[in-house]
Amino acid sequence: MNSLIFGISIYTQGDAPAVIKEQHAALRLGLQGAGKGAYDGALIKVNGPCTITNNIIRHSDSNSIYQTFKARRCRSPRNVFFAKCSRT
Repeated sequence: MNSLIFGISIYTQGDAPAVIKEQHAALRLGLQGAGKGAYDGALIKVNGPCTITNNIIRHSDSNSIYQTFKARRCRSPRNVFFAKCSRT
């Protein structure tokens, strides 16, 4: 996946968690570039209860996962994070 702003954006309602499983998310570029403090370099954005598991997440500009929900309701076990981008 090549994308601008967010690669995967999940909005959930209720108590059932969204599940992102066995995906290969790569090459996410933000508008401000790597390490400039922007959230839009994230490969995965979640806005509710979620489980992110068994994924390969690589080459993101800023954050691999941008989460705007309570940490106790989000899980991210068994993922591989690789090679954060750095552009000048």
